[in-house]
Amino acid sequence: MQEENRQLLLRLADLENEKTTSNSDNEDDDDSKRLRGLSRSQSRLRSRSRNSNKYKYSRSNTGTFSKHASSVFSASTSANGTLFTDITNYSFDFEEIKSEMSNNNWEVIDERAESQNKQLYLSKIKNSVEELDTRDVFNMEQINSGALGKIYKCTHRKTQQILAIKSITLSSSKLLNVTYSEIMACRRLRHPNIIHNFKQYIYEDYSSTNDYNSELPNYVLCLLMEHCEPGSLWDVRHKRPSKRLTEQEIAFVCREVLKGLEYIHSMGIIHRDIKAQNILVSNNGTIKIADFGSSSLHSRASLKLGTLYWMAPEVLHNQIYNSKVDIWSLGIMAIELIDGRPPWFPLGQRRVIELIRTVGTPPLPSNISLDFENFLRDCLEVNPDERPSATDLLTHHFLREFSSNIENFHL
Repeated sequence: MQEENRQLLLRLADLENEKTTSNSDNEDDDDSKRLRGLSRSQSRLRSRSRNSNKYKYSRSNTGTFSKHASSVFSASTSANGTLFTDITNYSFDFEEIKSEMSNNNWEVIDERAESQNKQLYLSKIKNSVEELDTRDVFNMEQINSGALGKIYKCTHRKTQQILAIKSITLSSSKLLNVTYSEIMACRRLRHPNIIHNFKQYIYEDYSSTNDYNSELPNYVLCLLMEHCEPGSLWDVRHKRPSKRLTEQEIAFVCREVLKGLEYIHSMGIIHRDIKAQNILVSNNGTIKIADFGSSSLHSRASLKLGTLYWMAPEVLHNQIYNSKVDIWSLGIMAIELIDGRPPWFPLGQRRVIELIRTVGTPPLPSNISLDFENFLRDCLEVNPDERPSATDLLTHHFLREFSSNIENFHL
């Protein structure tokens, strides 16, 4: 059975690279049938295991949560997890993964999120920020770029203060409403585990032509924030000779991210794009959540925004979802920190969507501790109603046992 499943996954990867006609895309091929059959089998195993060995949270005298689980749960779900584990044996060069992960095709932007009245949101953005051409004040060096903006390392010409600036060309953005939400989130959030945002500026760029929409001036929005020289968790991990983080380090990272998420969620905000590239390490080793460019200012949402590999099943099922989607993404990120890539890489977009929708909980890394496995299964619980909150997970045994003696991330 294991060899058969491995061959199926290889076939799925091959199918993604084949040039098919529109008719063949509509066909219900044998691989898709087999995939759904395996998914149903996995769902039955998961349901049977959950019903007999469900984790229970109970309030202690101090008001915190404690968790109890039986070893039967882990044993049965471990057997369950082998259905698709073979894909994790693929090996990839770091530069190959980095190049693919930088591909904006993985950024999911729901067409319903596109601003219906761009002039209105451009006006709201202009009225909420000050006018200043940051190029006149800072020496700017581009260090990163994404679907929604560019990141610069900037040095103030007079004070020599070093900051980071996220630059967004508003005239070419279809998501001015989401950009406005990002500005509001940056202003509202103040927490040790969230990147510190200083100021927001806007200027009209006369040096470049506006090819996207001649009706809109070529305005550029600049979000000024603290600069983290070590970079993201993605950068830190891959700069290491071992290309790995220890379970103790991952427990610490997850604990600090959960502290930030607990605060974010208490403010009624959903991040929607938790991944290693959006978690920064400050100069003193503090873990910082960054990039609120896909965030929602509402505690319940329905738009598909974020990065595909890290998306929760309920998002791709077009359901109303809540902050629990960030918990799922955290689980995927934890796997990313072990394997160097998210589950289902490098399968193409169509197959990844199908797998997340039908399989649910992805294959877990091999050779991890039982505590870590249980933590991942909690984060990657398919049913969001049974998926624990950030507050719940902060008392998880994996975090308490593995990260209790760590205060800062050692580079």
